[in-house]
Amino acid sequence: MRTFLIFLVAALCSAVLPAQARQVTLELVGGAIVEGRVVSLDTNAVVVDVDGQQRTYTTEQVRHFKFKEIDEAQPRTPPATTANPAPAAKPAPAPPANDARAQQPDAAAAATGAQQAAATAAQKAVPRSLWDKRLDALDRRYPWLFPAERMQWISLSVMLFALLSLAVHFAARLAAAENRTFSRATGIGLWMLLTGIGQLAVLPTSNTALGAAIAGNTIVVIVLFGVVYGLSFAGSLLGTIVLAVETGIGFAVLQLVDATLRSIGNTTF
Repeated sequence: MRTFLIFLVAALCSAVLPAQARQVTLELVGGAIVEGRVVSLDTNAVVVDVDGQQRTYTTEQVRHFKFKEIDEAQPRTPPATTANPAPAAKPAPAPPANDARAQQPDAAAAATGAQQAAATAAQKAVPRSLWDKRLDALDRRYPWLFPAERMQWISLSVMLFALLSLAVHFAARLAAAENRTFSRATGIGLWMLLTGIGQLAVLPTSNTALGAAIAGNTIVVIVLFGVVYGLSFAGSLLGTIVLAVETGIGFAVLQLVDATLRSIGNTTF
């Protein structure tokens, strides 16, 4: 969300400050740092001139960036005098170009590329936990939903906890549970939230582990419906099926919102 707003504000400022050039420092998702002059900017991408080479970075590639205005206005030359102008001296022949100076742009570009490669290699060399990798994957998949600040994780967790509790309560009502107080639904919802976070952090990436987790969670939910609401096996199974249908509908709504935002070009905010 913050990334898109900064891109939008910077794009609007480019029309207001035509005499100002912008120096930008980009921190990419992989950890690399890019510094250069902004060539063009819109809400989808930024084109940066790095040592004479123009590079394009989309909003999905950029994690953080900082703009700095620099004045490129050239001083005006004094008007030439017209009274008895002195004959122009013949310019001395230019000395042959120095090979070292001619190779300076290439050397600077190579040094920049080497620094970026070293930063990327250092980022890859640092061991990352399964939790961090999955959070990065979630950020790339749903950039508009991923919190930009750590404190926003609290509000996102509270919202998810409320949705899970409502889904459990509705499933229990359809299963004709007698003890249908909402406090019982919050207990199951809290268990589902904490279990989901724990499995996201430690569950191995394999079809076998995923299948075992789905089967185990289904059995535990059936048992919880029977114990918490006093339902029979048939009632607990019905409540679990209703809860699975509600989860599928929620995921379908999430995909619909994501597809709508991507279709209008708003993949980050």
